[in-house]
Amino acid sequence: MNIFRAYNPDIAKLIYKDIPLSDTHDRIIDGMELFDRMTDYPENTCVIICADGITLKGFIYGWTVSNRDFVWCQCAWADKSIGQENVDIAVEMFFTWIKSKGYKRVQMMTKRPKGFMRKYGFSQYAVVMERILE
Repeated sequence: MNIFRAYNPDIAKLIYKDIPLSDTHDRIIDGMELFDRMTDYPENTCVIICADGITLKGFIYGWTVSNRDFVWCQCAWADKSIGQENVDIAVEMFFTWIKSKGYKRVQMMTKRPKGFMRKYGFSQYAVVMERILE
């Protein structure tokens, strides 16, 4: 398994199809946003890739947020075959990048908080509320 930080914005074209589906996000738009961030703000964007040869097995990515004291983790995905040890390495690489930027906090939105809380020490910070207007 190769686990590395990707710097080329074209990686967004390869991973967008594996971005988890969401009620509020579109994979293509998320991929375009990642491409734009990697192009316009490469020093403030981190993408960690897990690959077995040329087969994508997982990723985690995020970016610094202007005028905030945290880094936003936009997306994390791993194929079930990747193995927990490799997931842990990728997450630790992402955390190391966050600390290298001078931050101590990372925030994310997830529908599966228990895994991140149990495995990586996240705690509930806020509740995202939504109302769909007709």
